[in-house]
Amino acid sequence: MVGKLAWLGIAATVPGFRRRGAQTALLAARIRRASELGCTLLVTETGEAVDGRPAGSYRNILRAGFEPRYLRPNYFPKVTEPEAASQVNATGSSRPARTDGSSEASRLASSRGTE
Repeated sequence: MVGKLAWLGIAATVPGFRRRGAQTALLAARIRRASELGCTLLVTETGEAVDGRPAGSYRNILRAGFEPRYLRPNYFPKVTEPEAASQVNATGSSRPARTDGSSEASRLASSRGTE
């Protein structure tokens, strides 16, 4: 929290407890507390929605009232060793590269005014 700005980030649900409403409840509690403390702008981020991939966090933050603002590029160091290069794709992930041009490394930044 800085002034009237609050960042709601770095939260996760243990896989065995997902799909039970924990993230929705945590978001609601954090939004309520930020409002009580006088915050008028809340921001968060999550991975972009990509067809065929789970997007629970993306849906949850939209349901909580956040609105997409922009896709943020992520940067990673240049890999020079051939063995390491084969493990890191263009998104900076060790996951297989997507072939449809989308970037899993992009993040959705969202904001929600509390007024």
